[in-house]
Parts: sequence; C-alpha cells; structure tokens
Amino acid sequence: EIQNWADIDGRGNATIRPGDIKFIDSNEDGRITNEDMIVAGRGTFPRFTYGINGSFSWKGFDFSMLWQGAGLYNFNLRSSPDLTMPFYADNSPITYIANNAYIPENPWMPSNTSGATRPIFATDGYNRSHRSYAGNSQFWLVNGAYVRLKNVQLGYNLPKEMLAKYGIENSKIFVSGYNVLTFSQLDFLDPEADTSPARAFGDYHPPVGTYNLGLMLNF
Repeated sequence: EIQNWADIDGRGNATIRPGDIKFIDSNEDGRITNEDMIVAGRGTFPRFTYGINGSFSWKGFDFSMLWQGAGLYNFNLRSSPDLTMPFYADNSPITYIANNAYIPENPWMPSNTSGATRPIFATDGYNRSHRSYAGNSQFWLVNGAYVRLKNVQLGYNLPKEMLAKYGIENSKIFVSGYNVLTFSQLDFLDPEADTSPARAFGDYHPPVGTYNLGLMLNF
C-alpha cells in the first residue's frame, strides 16, 4: 500500500512506515506537496454558544438545571505539542497516546495494528521531523462541539407548620451538582479548555465536578 501511494516524503516513500498518517493526493499528481492543501474544519472559535435553563416546583419539591454548550468549531491538536508529542524532549508518550498509537509486531510489548487511533510513536527526532506529527492535517482536527450539564439542584421545602414551633420561617434540604455530565468527542481533553495560547493546553486545569448535600434554614 505504501509503495502504491502518492510520494509523501519526496523519496518515493522510503521513510514511510505502517502506522504513519496517509495524506491525500488532492490534485492527483502523484506527489504530496503544498498544492494538495485544502480548506478544512470550521475554525477554532465556536460559531455559536448556547444555554438552557429550566426549573419547576411541585408540592414542596423544586428542581432546577442549567445546560450549556458550543458548536461548529474544531480543536486543532497540532497547535499544541503536549497533545501530539507530549514530553517530546525526552521521548516519553503519555498513557493515552501509548495505548492508542499504532504498535507494530514486536517482542517487547503488545502490538496494536488494527485498533490504533494515533500514528506510530517513535524516537524524538522522528516525531519532530516526520509529517505524521510535524505536519498539519485533518487528522489532528477534532470536533469541539459539546453539551454540559453545568448545574443541577433538587430540593425539598419542609412544611412551615412543622417548623414554626422552633422559630424557623422555612427550611430546605437539597442536593446539587456542578459539571455533572459532559457530552463531547474530546474524551481526553476538557471541551472548555482555553485555546489561547494553544501551546498551554497541558497547563489548563479543567473545571472539576462537585456534588453537595445541604440544609438551608431561615429564622
């Protein structure tokens, strides 16, 4: 397949191995050059953002929730070396990449030739200079759209007649959650990560999910 593919490296694919990214010969001239570049993706900023807020109450119970999301944009993982070549100065991939990279048959570790979602990860010099990691391509574009249950709360207001003799005007027992659910193709990165500067993806601390059980009293 490599021998019959368009010339990717300018050397008749002499440096191309199984597990490298395949580039499309858009102009069908038999070579992969800048002339094969196309417009791809929707940009790195959402075309739209939205939120849905709802609440209701019934017989002392009340419930509220806030969903938020964004759509029509991409994350370009190539913009951040720590997502494509993490620890590239000392040639050590993170677990996510190691588990999903193409791994040929070898005597030292389990191979992964059919379920790989990442290119073959080789030496530092190879990764930095090879088109699979050093070149921009649609491979590194990930749909950034997401929907997140940002806030949710369920509460119960205790009957006032039960509280009056204790001098309490009203009381509410509640459970709540923050960042409870997220639906996104970015299963290894928080979809709300700040993309500017792009090289700081790895320094971004994602918002954590929290859950609370509480009691509110008004005297």
